[in-house]
Amino acid sequence: MKKWYKLYLKSFLVLLTVVIVGVSLMFLFSLLEEPVNPRYAGLLYPLIGGLYLSILPVIYLLQLMLSLLKEREDAAGKNRQSIWRKARASAAVFSIIFLLMLPFTYRLADVDDAPGLILFFSLPILFGGAGYALFSLFLEKEERYS
Repeated sequence: MKKWYKLYLKSFLVLLTVVIVGVSLMFLFSLLEEPVNPRYAGLLYPLIGGLYLSILPVIYLLQLMLSLLKEREDAAGKNRQSIWRKARASAAVFSIIFLLMLPFTYRLADVDDAPGLILFFSLPILFGGAGYALFSLFLEKEERYS
């Protein structure tokens, strides 16, 4: 793999991790300053908890991808296969968390009369898997040709 390409992917992963953690902390502090309306608390707090729970597999996936990029070129293939297996499991856990949050989303959208909320919480399932697939495609392609 070319050095500049590897450096670009590493910097992208680090920047993405910093942005995810920064936005989640900013949202958490704003939530602590202004709590949720008690009328919606039973529906919103499980959604917020699910969002924060879904950050864990994403950060783990980003850490796995970074370790895959840091690994030496002549490293054993078994270690790489193990990393890919863990990455697929992490992406699956991310999707499962969002699937478990969908009933709360439907109920909240019905109570608040906000149908766009269903779309907002359904998109990460689609784009999370697609983002993982694209990134793994780039890495596997580079592994084959290097």
